[in-house]
Amino acid sequence: IAEKYGFEFCTSNTEDVFNNDKINTILISTRHNSHADYVLKGLEKDKNIFVEKPLCLNNDELLKITEAYKAKSESGKTPLILVGFNRRFAPLMKKAKEFFADVKDPIVVNFRVNAGFIPKAHWVQDPVEGGGRIMGEVCHFVDIVQYITGSDPVNVYAQSISSKNSLITDIDNINITLKMKNGSMGIITYLANGDKAVSKERMEVTGGNLYAILDDFKQLQLFRNEKMTQYKIKGLDKGWKTEMIDFIEGAKKGISPISFESQRLTTLTTLKILESLKTNEAVAIE
Repeated sequence: IAEKYGFEFCTSNTEDVFNNDKINTILISTRHNSHADYVLKGLEKDKNIFVEKPLCLNNDELLKITEAYKAKSESGKTPLILVGFNRRFAPLMKKAKEFFADVKDPIVVNFRVNAGFIPKAHWVQDPVEGGGRIMGEVCHFVDIVQYITGSDPVNVYAQSISSKNSLITDIDNINITLKMKNGSMGIITYLANGDKAVSKERMEVTGGNLYAILDDFKQLQLFRNEKMTQYKIKGLDKGWKTEMIDFIEGAKKGISPISFESQRLTTLTTLKILESLKTNEAVAIE
């Protein structure tokens, strides 16, 4: 990889990166169970951190990261952390948010994800190494609900299917309801039992007598006063490039494109989704 892309340096020893004072920014794209440790090392060494989702896999890890971030901030060294929630950086997603910018009433965000089947033997499904698809993928859509509503989640309720098929992971087929602080609501339907011919992701947003439909990040329809405005883009842009540009610009300015508190709440909410599934009750997000 280093030869292919002309990297100046490569190593298989992470300490060579963390202990190098000439390196001020790290990108963590390893498997999920290593994310928390690398984020904590990055904070300790005062690095700018981009970490692919998820930020971490359990409450203890989240608490350690939160405390380390707070300690650094209080010492005057505000760290920059960006979790790879790329979808909010997509051009059509930004247009959808702008469309509802002047709406004062609560809005409703419906996000349907036709995610496709992943076998139980896949590393993502391993509770230790991957943490499952709620931690690794559903977090994206929790972030989007926060982004579109401009509000924090206050409670969550989740239910999954109950299948007798031993090949199916029940919680890969789940419906999640998020209540937001400003009265808005998010409904995430994440599915692994659908057909690939159907678009992977579809978002519908309503509020203030407006309606928006985003289909697979390729087409956005905006409805106002019984008239429709449509935007289409070629290819598929889920915001990856803009996310990286904004991260690099943020590193130069010392400001993350997404606040740490928002990223903490997204991670906490995904953990609370798992808790709700176990208790079959709505769970408060503190």
